[in-house]
Amino acid sequence: SALSSSSSGPPAASAPGNTPIPVYAYLYQWFNASSWDRAKQDFPLAGRYSSDDAHVLRDQVGQAKGAGIDGFLTSWKSTDSLNRRLDLLVRIAHSENLDLGVVYEALDFSRHPLPVATVQHDLLYLVDRWGTSLTSRYYGRPVIIWTGTDQYTTGEVHVVKAALGNQA
Repeated sequence: SALSSSSSGPPAASAPGNTPIPVYAYLYQWFNASSWDRAKQDFPLAGRYSSDDAHVLRDQVGQAKGAGIDGFLTSWKSTDSLNRRLDLLVRIAHSENLDLGVVYEALDFSRHPLPVATVQHDLLYLVDRWGTSLTSRYYGRPVIIWTGTDQYTTGEVHVVKAALGNQA
């Protein structure tokens, strides 16, 4: 995860309604011990960790909070390992009062778009399974970022958005 923030305190407030503006950091949850062998030259201080390691995740959450980060945006698509890791991350983030949003990876490894039916199914699964746990204290509902939308038609994006309704 990249922990970058210019502020070390609470989130900055906007002038009009004094509403806090949350600061999020991006967290990849894709790593296992062998991931670090593929095209990596620099390694994290935590070593060649696995994203399944609760101790590493707790440390990352603590480091983020110490840096003034209000939440993580984590990369996800529906796979057994990423679903398991999201379960773990949701539990830890919730216990530490850290917001958690999801960046849905709608492109495959070759950068081709997933079928729109898969995107819709996955996003509905996401809000059905974790929606309550992902409810942002800043936005009042789950924060989901769908990457790769430029590979879909406007109509396809609207179909998925309509299926989600106001759930995210």
